[in-house]
Amino acid sequence: MRVIFSGSLSDEAVGLASRVADLLTDDDCGIEVRAWFSSEMTDYSPEGHSENLAWDSLEAYQLERRKFSRRTLNSYRQFISRSDYSEFFSLAIKLLNRRDFTGTFRMLEREVVLQHSVLVAIEYFSETKPDLVVFPVTPHLFMPKVANYVCICLGIPVLYFQPCPLAPAVFPIIQSATGERLVTIPPAVSLKEEVLSIAAQELSSLKSLKDPSYMRIQRGRDIELRRNRKRLRSALLSLRWLKTRRYAQSVDFSGFGGNKTFFWRALRIILNRKLQAELSGKARSVCTSIEPGKRYCLFALHYEPERTSLPEGLPILFQADAVAVARAIIPAEVSLIVKEHYSQISSALRGFLGRSPQMYDLLNSYSNLQFAQVEGYLSDLIDGADCVFTLTGTIAIESAFRGVPVGYFGKPWWEGMPGTTHVGQEASFKDITEVSSPDPNEVFEFLMEHIRLNAIVGLGSEPLRTVGARLGPLPETLHEDEARAVAGVIKNIPAQDQLD
Repeated sequence: MRVIFSGSLSDEAVGLASRVADLLTDDDCGIEVRAWFSSEMTDYSPEGHSENLAWDSLEAYQLERRKFSRRTLNSYRQFISRSDYSEFFSLAIKLLNRRDFTGTFRMLEREVVLQHSVLVAIEYFSETKPDLVVFPVTPHLFMPKVANYVCICLGIPVLYFQPCPLAPAVFPIIQSATGERLVTIPPAVSLKEEVLSIAAQELSSLKSLKDPSYMRIQRGRDIELRRNRKRLRSALLSLRWLKTRRYAQSVDFSGFGGNKTFFWRALRIILNRKLQAELSGKARSVCTSIEPGKRYCLFALHYEPERTSLPEGLPILFQADAVAVARAIIPAEVSLIVKEHYSQISSALRGFLGRSPQMYDLLNSYSNLQFAQVEGYLSDLIDGADCVFTLTGTIAIESAFRGVPVGYFGKPWWEGMPGTTHVGQEASFKDITEVSSPDPNEVFEFLMEHIRLNAIVGLGSEPLRTVGARLGPLPETLHEDEARAVAGVIKNIPAQDQLD
């Protein structure tokens, strides 16, 4: 059996693949492990991967380094004739925006990059013929999503891991041409009580109406960044960026040749900061006063760019579409209050890669819609709402604890939670608001049982220090436990013909 780890090149992804390769080699179970990672950053090459891990890498934007065979082009011809190709095309083109830090990566260049990347993936997987392709986290960046799509088209099963934000845990999901499902967890790699207690602690925090841990950390970080010392440091860094590119992973001015001069670097800094300032200023300016005692529903926007809005928020590709659906469902006399995610304006994040400032003007054109203050607390608005709308957010858990009905649009890890309703084509306001209000303990037990039965220990390609800062002290053996769990899941996956 040949297994290929794929996704974005990082120390975390390479480290996990190496540890799993060592374990499977030591077990002598007949599983060969390779790695094929796409570079999201220029000249980034992790060191120290295992000698048991055969290694390939890809820079999706180096168009001139390859000649494609007639066989590959014939496969590509079949791909673009598929009924789902236009949907994939739209998603892939939008995901490329996460590398456009100046607003200059044109549609014309994106089309070129997309075709090249699909051809590269077709050729690679056709030549290597893997039995299983593994992504350490839900494919949510451009090249991993391309690789994922190509695998499904070629009939290669895909295993990926959907992170659980409440613990160092992930949900293994197997995907094939017939659909996707949660993987049955082998008893030997089921979650330890040490990890389950972290999830229980985070759930208890949400149940007691506290902000999620990551939000408290983020607000504190932004306060620190507003200090004069930090601002001076930022200005000095800008001088350094006049000599070298700030974001090595960005793709900008791609329609122009030879843009490596001082002028282009200065222009990049100006455009980058302008985009960030425009979004932040607009998000702060649109808030309106909410009339006391008036009925309303609440829509919690997701921070973009992030995994939980794309792809887990699908079929919603553009959040304004979900807001429009919510506004159409809600009775005319009931207001819809839209709360922008605080992270969208955070100084430490890159919300300008995922949201146009003009979106607020668009939403403002919907009848009886208001904006909450972006720097306010979402939790303050839940209790008074007739219902809450989200794509996949943890606000659903907070709302369910409080007995407020939830309508969700995507495929969240907590799907099926008591008190929630999926908003499909035929969903009505009555469907969402007349669900029986669950007991908070029922919600708690549902989520804990779901994590206990369907998750394994894992980091979802996040650095250990990042997860630790959000969740507190973690098990010292976490990396080793993660590798053992992933190896155990891989060995437990049926053969390809049984999956299909």
